[in-house]
Amino acid sequence: YIMEKGKIVWSGDSPALIADKEIQHRYLGI
Repeated sequence: YIMEKGKIVWSGDSPALIADKEIQHRYLGI
């Protein structure tokens, strides 16, 4: 899960997170 301001904004497994470059950039600063 990725949470922002107390709300879950993304959920999934590690391979899905690795594949989702937009989520990495937006929430992880990668």
